[in-house]
Amino acid sequence: MMKVQPGSKLLIYLIGILTVLAVRHWQVLIIIGFGLLFLNIFLKKFREVWQRLCVASPFLLTAVILGFFHKRGGWVFGRILVLKLVNIVFLNNIVFSNFTEKDLIVGMGQFGIPQIIRAIILFIFRYRELLKEEINQLKLARKLRGGSIGLGWFNLQEYLDLGQVIGAGLIRALDRGDRIYQAMCLRGLRIRTLVQSHKNLYDNWLLLVLMGLMSGVIILLDKGGIF
Repeated sequence: MMKVQPGSKLLIYLIGILTVLAVRHWQVLIIIGFGLLFLNIFLKKFREVWQRLCVASPFLLTAVILGFFHKRGGWVFGRILVLKLVNIVFLNNIVFSNFTEKDLIVGMGQFGIPQIIRAIILFIFRYRELLKEEINQLKLARKLRGGSIGLGWFNLQEYLDLGQVIGAGLIRALDRGDRIYQAMCLRGLRIRTLVQSHKNLYDNWLLLVLMGLMSGVIILLDKGGIF
């Protein structure tokens, strides 16, 4: 089988994403979805695509809820949004199978992506690896203390323990960030931070949203849904 260059994979993925996003008729999206699903089955990647769909299930449910509250489109809007997300999952599983960080670097170079964008993308990938390592250490520590790991998606006590760790990590991050902010203020920085004290932490809705997203990522990492 001919090896596809990383830059070509990025170009194919970009064209596929733009095509899926441009389609407005749910019938066409279903046809595209069946085609992508057939390719996944033909390439013997059905198990991987099923795992990705399980990971994406919260986002699909969110799309359904958005469709329910959408004033103009209603369920039609939600149906189209869900089909687009499913097609993106299918496409991602086909194009980026066995796609390593080295391939990403080579592909971005072949695709002519500016250096600053490459640095940002690589920073995100490196941070993901650090987050994965932290979660693995957390799971090992809980296992050594006799805690239950991986006993189902709705183990309430397990998620309460994770919530405590996330909260403690957030407070430590705020403390470190405050020290950095004070040092930058001494050097002439004149801007307000997102959170200026722990007292108004719960009044800042944006931080609560970010904390919720962070909690969801931690749970998916803990269950092996992403890695």
